[in-house]
Amino acid sequence: ALPFLQNGADANRASHELDPPQQLPIVLQVLLSQAHRVRALILLKQFLDLNNSAVNLALSVGIFPYVLKLLQSPIDEYKHVLVGIWAKVLAFDQSCQVDVVKDRALPHFIRHLRCGLDSADGQSSNMSTELASEQRTLAAFILSITCSGYQIGQSECINEKLHFACGSLLQSLESPDSNEQKEAEKNVSSQFRLWLCICLGNLCKDNALVQSELFKAGVHFRLLSRLNDNSPDVRAASCYALACLIGSAARLDANSDASSIPPMQRQQPQALAPPLQPVAGGTTLLMANLSQKQGLQQAGLQPQFVGGSVSGMPNAGTGQSLMFGNMLSSSTPVQQTQRQETKSTYDDGQRMDLDVTIALKLAETSKDASPMVRFEAALALNRFVGKYIAVFVSIAGKGFGGQQQGRNVMGGSTMTSIPLPSGVTQEVEKKFAHVWTQIFKLNQNDPHHGVRAMVNSIVIAVNERAMIQKTKLRQLRSGSRRRSAGTPIAEDDNDPPASLAGRRTTTGLNLSSYNSTSQESFRMTGSLGNRASSGNAFTIGASPSVALDSSSKGNAFFNVSFDDDDDYFFPESKIYSWKKVEFGEFGADSKTSEPPLDPLSEMGALNKYRRSRNYQAQQKGQLLKNSFAVLAQKPAMSFSRSPYDYDESDAAAGVEKETDIKKKALQLQQFSLLKNNGARSTSLLRFHPYEPALVVCGSSDNVSIWNAETSERMTSFSNENPKGTRMTAAQWVNEATSSLLLTGSNDGSVRIFDGLLEANDEISREKPSLVSSFFAAPDIVTDKRYSSGLVLDYQQYGGKLTAGGNTKYIRTWDIASEKCVNTFESKSDACLTTLTTAWDYSFDSGYSGLGPDIIVCGYGNGSLRVFDKRSTKGDVLYLSDGLSNRSGLSRRRKYSEYDEHTSWIVDVSFTTYGGRHEVVSGCVAGNIKFWDLRFSSSVRTIDHKMQMTALAAHSNVPMFATGSPAQFIKIMSHDGSTQQVIRYHDRLPGQRIGPVSCLCFHPQLPFLAAGFADENVSLYAPKRGC
Repeated sequence: ALPFLQNGADANRASHELDPPQQLPIVLQVLLSQAHRVRALILLKQFLDLNNSAVNLALSVGIFPYVLKLLQSPIDEYKHVLVGIWAKVLAFDQSCQVDVVKDRALPHFIRHLRCGLDSADGQSSNMSTELASEQRTLAAFILSITCSGYQIGQSECINEKLHFACGSLLQSLESPDSNEQKEAEKNVSSQFRLWLCICLGNLCKDNALVQSELFKAGVHFRLLSRLNDNSPDVRAASCYALACLIGSAARLDANSDASSIPPMQRQQPQALAPPLQPVAGGTTLLMANLSQKQGLQQAGLQPQFVGGSVSGMPNAGTGQSLMFGNMLSSSTPVQQTQRQETKSTYDDGQRMDLDVTIALKLAETSKDASPMVRFEAALALNRFVGKYIAVFVSIAGKGFGGQQQGRNVMGGSTMTSIPLPSGVTQEVEKKFAHVWTQIFKLNQNDPHHGVRAMVNSIVIAVNERAMIQKTKLRQLRSGSRRRSAGTPIAEDDNDPPASLAGRRTTTGLNLSSYNSTSQESFRMTGSLGNRASSGNAFTIGASPSVALDSSSKGNAFFNVSFDDDDDYFFPESKIYSWKKVEFGEFGADSKTSEPPLDPLSEMGALNKYRRSRNYQAQQKGQLLKNSFAVLAQKPAMSFSRSPYDYDESDAAAGVEKETDIKKKALQLQQFSLLKNNGARSTSLLRFHPYEPALVVCGSSDNVSIWNAETSERMTSFSNENPKGTRMTAAQWVNEATSSLLLTGSNDGSVRIFDGLLEANDEISREKPSLVSSFFAAPDIVTDKRYSSGLVLDYQQYGGKLTAGGNTKYIRTWDIASEKCVNTFESKSDACLTTLTTAWDYSFDSGYSGLGPDIIVCGYGNGSLRVFDKRSTKGDVLYLSDGLSNRSGLSRRRKYSEYDEHTSWIVDVSFTTYGGRHEVVSGCVAGNIKFWDLRFSSSVRTIDHKMQMTALAAHSNVPMFATGSPAQFIKIMSHDGSTQQVIRYHDRLPGQRIGPVSCLCFHPQLPFLAAGFADENVSLYAPKRGC
């Protein structure tokens, strides 16, 4: 190796501070030798991989002519190295795209898209699966940059049939069987699928001719199918490509030199293999024969969030997610077309139908679980709205401000609606109305503030234009009446009537400001973020009525058009720029995003600390578990045991004495009393298993993070759930690495927060950032007085989130792909109140239990149900009952329903204590039951003797705590004996504790947190000397 490749410290300095390495010109000279060319190219590639400064130095010494000429060589031996070099060069300097097109290097990169996929390709036959996958991704990346903002490059790519190549690759991933499609996606890197979509988007962006070619080839069907991809990044990239494909109705800038763009070769689009034709009866998702790919890299998804982000999204900044802060660039104005051009847009019925088909699918995508996908879908819908703005203004005018159809926007009598453009039929109008309804719902209900701000800007822009048009229509009508009556008109046509001065509509806007000098107020400002934030103060506009009135269409008197200078701004998506930077840092292989860390580096030291911290905490928990082993209940009697077996009296007496000592050690004392000011009561408590962080959730949307050691409130923030709703679930996620907080509300929404812990894992004092949000139970019922809301359980083992509650369905969500992977009925008319997974982690034995897919659910009517999340019907697997028949084979029975409880199930928890797999459940009536799921009935029952509102069982100690509305807490052991009753606050002598609302044990240590129907939160620890 050359010395400059081993000196990474110098490469980290700015390029202008460095001189080109002396060996670099020598490497370029060696490129002239065919015998040593491959080795020289590999050394050059290694140098470029250092950073952008290395690329700049290489270009400064004249690398460009060498690598450009080598692309024309017929020798394929070093083409894979050249592809990597060109990816680095174009990522650093996009202007090199001109030379790529001029020297006709595009065919090489287009052929490289199938590297490793064609058996007849001799170049890739000797490549490893990983290298072939990386080469395909690099080629797609290079082609994306070549097409970006360069119309000549777009035209040449069409001539070289790039759209056919990309469409064929994407079609090979489609299959009618979801399992086959998932397997096909595993065999093709998600990075490759991502850059194929971005490449198609850049190919047709702001180029109407290319857009027409892509529609003719059926590429839009391929992109629509990617909206169901398992990778959220690919789904977002597909939305970006569809937005570019929709385009806009903007006219070409008069200053641009159209003659400089070479005409594309007019050829009939050739059919892909397999053909790009829709199946009968559907246009949004096409299925084709799945092409078998041997030996391709399987790009698996991590079962947890990585680096405090969701699915590779960049870390959010303080108070705002970076995804929504940077993906939205300064708005670029697009001038409205002239009247004849607008008519041509609507007269092209075939193109309008294609755009509507895409918009309808994008409206469905607005329900995606990934906020990044929803944001990109909103940007794409904004393109559609801007292109057909006149239709949406007409539709919004019919339901403006929530008023009924036919009502004047000014609150007056019935008037003629805003006319539709010619060429829009009633059937097409209904489709537009459906899109507008979905946009309006997204504006009202989306759980992420960034998505709401984006969609709110669309609603404001449309409704402001509708108000202007309605004002003009009223002025024209009043002017016509005056003329017919012979009354002179004193008012200017652009001024509103004097009777409107100072009057406010349902939008909250003063109509007296809508005159000729202030019409700029209707136009979107240069910063969409400022406009969206100002729009959040009020809601403007409404979804259209079911009945659409198009009777005014064609009336020449009311054929009012927009002014030529009325601009509609299209905010630009930044996903391409963001992914381009990410690609330059981590490369084509997704595995390189997690390189081996140096223990002396900052991240390496942090990972080492986390491993040591987790090991010590788990070890303490195991020692605690072993110390209380004598309290474990003995397993149920087996038939193999002799009835004549007995314990020695002395041994029994010794065990009984040790048992009494250990039971005394279960007694707790209050060591801290927290005042959660601002909260009327406490609904949820959650200990962090490895840090002294305690999450305290109020009765509505308040969340506080406390330091349990110092009793200090570190930060407090709002969960941002809608007014009138409450939080019903909270859980730590990824607690062993980059800790996140997951919360759920009774409106069915889930939110994930990052930034609760600082980079060194100390509790942060800053407000956390919202990194993801979605509706885990979109059909949840919220109008019932007594309802459980949203009930969640996250299984870290597989990265699956189970969601149920006041809904008849139970859903399983894959957090890595941000998709719902299974839905089945809960098989009960009562609401689901609690659930747990029959799978737990132990320090000595690792994960154990009935399986990570077996869940136990409790209901409001007292019943318990056992489900298997892998089954579409939720059926439970057959479980061995532990009894043997004469042949020695274990009989297998299926017990999935238990109805011994008679009232609302308070809590269900799974325990492996004592080597058994038992479920502990408790109901409001006070009965606590232990279940072995292999049997049809409970193995033992404990009577609490009082009404119970809270139940918590410790995972390492055979103890549980119960809370009562009668203002006391019981500490009990698994044999049913009561060890302690807590009625008063130790820190406030003589003050009775409030009605108990929630209880929570620390996952590792014998600490208990108790919340009450007031602002107090009490923390308990073992008594000193015990």
